[in-house]
Amino acid sequence: MSKKKSRTEGWKVTKRSLKRDKSGVALERIERVRTCGVLKKLSHAFFDELSKIANGDEETKGSTPSESAVLAFIKKNPRPTDKQLHAWAESGGHNVHKAEQVVYRLLSDLLNKGRSKGKAPAGIAREDVKKGVKIEEEHTPNKTIQRKITDDHNTELKKYYDPKMGLPKMEKVLESRK
Repeated sequence: MSKKKSRTEGWKVTKRSLKRDKSGVALERIERVRTCGVLKKLSHAFFDELSKIANGDEETKGSTPSESAVLAFIKKNPRPTDKQLHAWAESGGHNVHKAEQVVYRLLSDLLNKGRSKGKAPAGIAREDVKKGVKIEEEHTPNKTIQRKITDDHNTELKKYYDPKMGLPKMEKVLESRK
């Protein structure tokens, strides 16, 4: 009875030699030994990532920027490109990937927190939602964020956009007192 070979059998990583970079840090040189055709494509990506880690490349270099630093950057650079964010992070000594994680966390908080917790409240008339989205255009041109603000207000007060007792009525009263 013959023993069946596993798909990964024959793969090995060896520490071939130590090499020093410009700063004198010892780097491991990794040798790829391909003996199994099935894993060829996967191996390149895996060993590239392993090489980055062994060489101390981008994944471990740099600090995590604060949320306030990222917000200040975005305020100065509305709608930045990925290239601009990377340049800003690198110029500040920040890890590019960690900076992106902060951006994702901020965006997630914006969309999923607040009074509505990212969900539309039940029992709100469709017309009131449309009115709310229209009113919230004064804050942002982004329809998703307009809807999020509307949902937060409607969660807080069901009649928030009602013309007889909500925000529109309050604005009329305040305008008449000017």
